[in-house]
Amino acid sequence: LRAAALFLVPAGGLALPWWLRNAALYGGLDLLGLGRHDQVVAGQLRTAEFIAEQGAGPWLRDLAFTSFRSFWGQFGWMAVPMDGRTYLLLTLLTLMALACLIGFGQGVVSTRPEPRYRLSTGQRRAMGLLGLTVILMALGYSWYNLSFVQFQGRYLFPVLIPLGFFFSLGL
Repeated sequence: LRAAALFLVPAGGLALPWWLRNAALYGGLDLLGLGRHDQVVAGQLRTAEFIAEQGAGPWLRDLAFTSFRSFWGQFGWMAVPMDGRTYLLLTLLTLMALACLIGFGQGVVSTRPEPRYRLSTGQRRAMGLLGLTVILMALGYSWYNLSFVQFQGRYLFPVLIPLGFFFSLGL
């Protein structure tokens, strides 16, 4: 309880003024301003419309393809992509880092008597926290794209540090 209080009291103290401001500004219990957001983006393509017109397959393909490209670099309000060869090189580099990261993970959790890599408890916890951060951000990104077609990799920038860590570890 003490550890939870040491975490929750400062976090609540930091968030409470913003929540009160948002409640006063947006009204009621719209503490995150999502109702106002929906008003501002009126007329923007919604996921349900996209899927009704083109199907779930194209939506999933565009989600993955455009998110990847725009994460690495797609400029001018998404109108100026980089050269296709650059994306190909980044795809190969990403796949190589992912494959090696999986290999590293297998060496850590090996069932052999002597695992290839030994991590301290603190290292395992830190990596778990970084992984959880990536998972939560991916869920938030997916949740937003269930309502609006916003395949913009910039929404993943809050997890640049964990992604960079895992990418480097893989390489």
